[in-house]
Formats: sequence, structure tokens, C-alpha cells
Amino acid sequence: MHRSRRLIIPFITTALTLNVIQLEIQAHYQYSALSEHPNFATDLSWYASGQWMEHLWFLNILFQMCLIATSITIVMDKIPYLFSHKFWSTKQITKILMFGALSYVFVVALNGKLPDTLRNPQALGMVDIPVLMFYLPFFGFGMWLHRSESALESFGRLQLASAGVGLLLVVMMLIPESSSHIANMCVRVFRSGLTCWWMCHLCFCSFRLLTNAPSRYFRYFSDASYTIFLFHHLFIVVFAIVLIPISISIFAKFVIMSVASLSLSLLIYEYGIRRNSLLSFLYNGNDYPVVLPVAQTAGKAPISFLKVECNKMRNDQIITSAKDSKSVSSETQSTMASHSL
Repeated sequence: MHRSRRLIIPFITTALTLNVIQLEIQAHYQYSALSEHPNFATDLSWYASGQWMEHLWFLNILFQMCLIATSITIVMDKIPYLFSHKFWSTKQITKILMFGALSYVFVVALNGKLPDTLRNPQALGMVDIPVLMFYLPFFGFGMWLHRSESALESFGRLQLASAGVGLLLVVMMLIPESSSHIANMCVRVFRSGLTCWWMCHLCFCSFRLLTNAPSRYFRYFSDASYTIFLFHHLFIVVFAIVLIPISISIFAKFVIMSVASLSLSLLIYEYGIRRNSLLSFLYNGNDYPVVLPVAQTAGKAPISFLKVECNKMRNDQIITSAKDSKSVSSETQSTMASHSL
């Protein structure tokens, strides 16, 4: 429930506020594909294509993945052995990467067999079968890593096989193409899938190596990442429109646009989302801000402190009840022994 709220509420809020502003700016300056849809507000084909979501398509996919994950969890509870750790557990990174590459090939082949009606977005672009099928193996793999400690440890550690897979990719790139179009296409698809999963493996290893230790800075940017994702798109469009007429290098424009968009998004998070309960709910889906105002915390214990104290009290009650049960059982045993004597 909490995960769904954190996806649905920011999706609706951003679509009705930030995306509307961005689309108006793009239409006014005839920016991007909106130059072909000057009356996008009344153009039903624009909404049917799903382009109104802009970068929010990712939240839409995540919400659908959560629904699928809930269904899978119900099946896992009904058939525990099929999804047990021993049944699926593996420590060989080569098997994991090859399975990922083959799943990529399978998804590409399956998408090619879909009818035209299913290839196009449905329900105002909310349902996009090809995109959903492409990300489903990655989401399912993440669920598996969550349940299998051995697979998580193997996928997050650089091994000799990791370099072997990288060498295989280099060899596949150097192999000349054959005269068979089907063979070339199969090799290219498999190579793309293996490259994608191998890069995921390297990124996972890098983040686990560099950011696995507790850090308040990483914790801060982790909390701020949601706000940056929601707000950066609008800022990038605005700064792009401003910088396009200026005669400077494209690299300088990219740096200015990236730093300015990141800085403004962080400022909004620090002085808005992080401190205001209404903004925190609308743009993060949280019931309360991360940092409570001083007026709200005066004479009160912080929420985190109250949670810790509640947990301590609950643990004390469990320990006390356990001690009482032990004392009762010892008294019962001594009474029974005395009666037997």
C-alpha cells in the first residue's frame, strides 16, 4: 500500500502540474515533437499515444510491476518449493548473465510476434505491452536477488567470469557478419542483451563496492533522488530553450544545464519537499516530511525516536513475557518434582 501510494500520488501531481507547465512551454516555443501538435490540449491522438506522460512513463511501469509482483508473491506462497532458495539459487555469474541475455532475445522475438494492436500504447498510453515486456525480466531478476542471498552475493562481486564475459563481447564485436540476415540479427540481439546485463552487473558491483557502507551523504541523495527525478525534466527543457541561441560549445551547454537542473531540484527538495508535509505527500507520497519544523518538534519526541522507543518497549515486553514463562515453567517443574517425591 505504501509503495503504491508513493508511485500514484506523485504521478498524478506531477502530471497535473509540472508536465502541464512543460508542455505549455514546449508548445509555445515549438520545441521537440510538439511543433507538430500545436493544439495538444485538445488533440486526443496526443493523449492516446501516451506522450503526455513524458518522463513519468517510468513510474507507470513501476506501478504495473508492483501489481505483477503482488500476484507473483501470492503464487510463491501457494507453491513454496518452486520458488525456494535451493531450487533457484546459483553462484555462477556466467549462468546469470547468459540467462539474462537469452531472456532479452526471447522478449525481442516475442515482441516481434505481437499484433499491431498490442504494439501500440493502450489506455491513454498507460499500458505499453512491448515496454512492459522489456523491463519485466529485470524486475523479476531483482525479486530473485531479494530472495536469494547466494545470487545477490554472486551478482554483486567481480569475478574472473565477469572479465570472461567482457572478453566474449569484444570477440563477438570483432566477428565479421555472415551472409545470413537471420544469423546476423540473432547475433546482434544476443550481443545487445548480454551487453545490457553485463553492464548491469558492473554497475551493481561498483555501487556495492563504493556505497555499501553507511553514509549520511548517500542517504541524503538517496532520499532526494525522487524529487530530482520528478523536477529535473522541466528544468532541462527550460535551460535548453535558454541556452540554444547562445554561441558556446555544446559541452559547456550540457554542463550548465546539468548542474543548474540538479541544483534547483536539490533546493526544492531541501527547502520544500523535505520540510513541508503537503509537498512531501504530493511529490513523494509520504505522510510526513523528513525534517519536522521546530514548532512541531517542540516539547515532543521526534517520530524516529518514538518509533525506536516503541520498538524498545515491545522488545522489553517480549523479554519480560519470556522470563515470566520460564519462571512459571521452572516453578511448575519444582512442584511436580516435590509431589513425585
